[in-house]
Amino acid sequence: MTRYVALLRGINVGKNKRVPMPGLREGLEAAGYSDVRTLLVSGNVVLTPPDGRGPEKIADDVSRVVLDGWGHDVRVVIRTCDELRDVVRRSPVPEPENGSRFFVAFFSERPAAPIPAPDDPGDDGWWATDREVYVWCPEGLLQSPAMEHLNALHLGVHVTVRNWNTVTKLADLAER
Repeated sequence: MTRYVALLRGINVGKNKRVPMPGLREGLEAAGYSDVRTLLVSGNVVLTPPDGRGPEKIADDVSRVVLDGWGHDVRVVIRTCDELRDVVRRSPVPEPENGSRFFVAFFSERPAAPIPAPDDPGDDGWWATDREVYVWCPEGLLQSPAMEHLNALHLGVHVTVRNWNTVTKLADLAER
């Protein structure tokens, strides 16, 4: 049976959109999901859907559980565990010197147009694939011209970002 990773956008950032991970696990289990595991408190969930549900239905279910349980409308980006493993395998920087400054932006689907690189990324690195962008931000996320560029793009898809430390830990969790 296919296992999936759900990446919830914008929860538990500061005091915004608080969602307790034990409650999220319980809500997803009540919705029929099994072997539900979470990583950190920033909305990273590994789960097995009931009855062969696909990515769109899983994203809808996770969003509904959060809305029903805590009143937050959140976007959810889904990857299979194999797809997440490929994200790690394809990394242009397999072992970054600081995993908290290397990021992956995950898209809910392939944007209609190619993802343009920033005109002036400064010291940042930028590597785009069909459904992800890898960004090296040596000065940090908030100081990143590449992330500022990504935020300014209107791609018509949902985007959520995770640092490399989280991506690799999530890939390890998905393997268990």
